[in-house]
Amino acid sequence: YAVFHAESAPWRARGLRVFPTLGNHEFYQCAESECLENWWREFPEQRGHRWYSVALGARILAVALDSDAPLGAGSAQRAWLDATLAVLPRSVDFVLVFLHHPPVADPQDGPGASHNARPNERALAERLAEVARAGRARIVVCAGHVHNYERREQDGIVYLVSGGGGAHPVDLARATEDLYRGPGVPNYHYLRFSLEGDTLRGEMVRLEDYDAEQPHRWQVRDRFEVRAAPGP
Repeated sequence: YAVFHAESAPWRARGLRVFPTLGNHEFYQCAESECLENWWREFPEQRGHRWYSVALGARILAVALDSDAPLGAGSAQRAWLDATLAVLPRSVDFVLVFLHHPPVADPQDGPGASHNARPNERALAERLAEVARAGRARIVVCAGHVHNYERREQDGIVYLVSGGGGAHPVDLARATEDLYRGPGVPNYHYLRFSLEGDTLRGEMVRLEDYDAEQPHRWQVRDRFEVRAAPGP
């Protein structure tokens, strides 16, 4: 947390808001209560909330989930999520769901299999498919955990894996459903979203000269769009 606090100081200096999600790294080598206290000490505005939602204006709702807690039917987190999505204002066109472990990912063999989608998150994907069929808001799911970048569409939902924020990049075997077919291993990168009219535009921005003495060159390596559903 000391390293994170130092590296992210420019964000706070510029007044940028950070909305974090819990994952397995936050629960490493500490008791759950101690891990959560470390988390809430760094992000006091989230104290007491392992999952929460944030309105990004009137048309986008961001939902941060905790994939180290149960997401299946009957869990407290699922009950909260269902209640949140059941009362979406009609103005909300897009729901951005953020969590650490991916509900959908390119399946791997061997050592990489440890990062495959787990039953906990697959249960979430099944529930989101039901929500997408019944509602008008478009859903985009952003996850990490896999040290690479993936993009696919499933059940009318855009699923993204963006695990290149700082971890050592790992190559993977891409499934045919993966819509990203770029060459090489997308290493250090981030996702950027912009709302333009009725279109949510997304970009994967990758660091190109990561092995330079002072890396600074970035390039957009993937682009995609999500169109809002017709109004009532």
